[in-house]
Amino acid sequence: MAETVKGKSRKSSSTSCTDDNFSLDGKKLRHNVSLSDSELCESDEVISILNMAVEVILKLEQVLEKLENLECYVDEKVSSLQAKVDCFEAFKNKTEKKINELEDRLDFANTERKSFKVKFDMLKCEINQLRYERVSMEVYQRRENLRIFSIKEESGMEKDAREVLVGFLKTELGMENADEIELQRIHRVGKRSHSNGKP
Repeated sequence: MAETVKGKSRKSSSTSCTDDNFSLDGKKLRHNVSLSDSELCESDEVISILNMAVEVILKLEQVLEKLENLECYVDEKVSSLQAKVDCFEAFKNKTEKKINELEDRLDFANTERKSFKVKFDMLKCEINQLRYERVSMEVYQRRENLRIFSIKEESGMEKDAREVLVGFLKTELGMENADEIELQRIHRVGKRSHSNGKP
């Protein structure tokens, strides 16, 4: 009996030992499981951080894409503005060249105008001088000329102007020596009037 009990007790002790072992293994297992849980928590945090990093990277990529598009747009606008600036610069240079040419022509025209004015003034002085000389010559030539108006001429008779004048001087003015006066040229001025016979 005692042996049996001992055996039982041994069995029970061995069983208890095994339970202890199991319980110890269970503790170890529980301990291992708790370690893996903490590791899982840490890995979850890492995954969430990685997810956040991926989201940030995606957003940064979107921002970079937008910036690249904006850079392309700005480059196009700058190129367009540069082309317009170049066009305006060429137009400005062309306009300045034309203005310079016009100024040169204007200066030349002003020089010519001044030269022509000097020549005109000289010609005007010469014309006035010639006119004065002509008048002086006419006056000198006519210093002994006489113009007599309203001498009656008989109609139907063609007389020499000298005879008519000498007759007028004798009869109307009483100059007996009218024949002796030196008369260089005598001629009628204008046409004869048939109504009263006056030249």
